[in-house]
Amino acid sequence: YSKSQPFKGPSITDDFSHAFFLSINRFERKKRLHCAIIAFHSLRIRLKASPRQGPLLILAGGYDGRIEENVTHFQELKR
Repeated sequence: YSKSQPFKGPSITDDFSHAFFLSINRFERKKRLHCAIIAFHSLRIRLKASPRQGPLLILAGGYDGRIEENVTHFQELKR
């Protein structure tokens, strides 16, 4: 960190080949995990990453099987 040069954050030209994005949540609609999937897909397109290279998106968690909405949402996320 330098006061003379503010932190700019990563740019799209940085090496993301070993990067990963991790989300540990319950699979519920209110968590908006579909937004993470869409944003990650857009990033991979911008990076022109092949299926076997580039960053990874890891969604880990569970859901309450007694709540139909959670079961349905999990099935939707799997597609």
